[in-house]
Amino acid sequence: MTDAGGNRVAGAAVAWTTTAGTVVASSTTDASGVATSALTSSTTAGTATVTATSGGASGTAAVAFTVGAAANVAVSASPASITADGSSTSALSATVTDAGGNRVAGAAVAWTTTAGTVVASSTTDASGVATSTLTSSTTAGTATVTATSGGASGTAAVAFTVGAAANVARLGVAGVDHGPMAAAPAP
Repeated sequence: MTDAGGNRVAGAAVAWTTTAGTVVASSTTDASGVATSALTSSTTAGTATVTATSGGASGTAAVAFTVGAAANVAVSASPASITADGSSTSALSATVTDAGGNRVAGAAVAWTTTAGTVVASSTTDASGVATSTLTSSTTAGTATVTATSGGASGTAAVAFTVGAAANVARLGVAGVDHGPMAAAPAP
């Protein structure tokens, strides 16, 4: 801090405020006219404007709070049940957030599945969401899909169900003509 003549002012009380996070509220200038405080970030990404005020003078500084590394991955599948025909698909999405719950853009996501096939990798968009597609196997059961980003991962279950009947076999007794086969009326 300096006076009107540009001389450093020692022993002046300085009040600190911030628009985000927390700051040590007061300090005193040292022999060099410098006062310090400590700013602790908030859990929300954004910009904090820190203001130091002493007497009638004040000054500001902008401090950016950036998104941290991936800490959580939430996975969803739509639909959560598809036919086990080797070609049905389910749209997958993974929302990647940091420890403060901020969505992480540009994060690499690796996809794996216990059944069927999945597009193996994607990247989160500006909203922190990565997408992939699961294609069913031809065996009924449940696929567990895992999305991993950094050290965090999440899962979703997709059921592979038996589809509608595709073939009808005609049964008969050898040597007996049963005539033409007619479909049974639907119940």
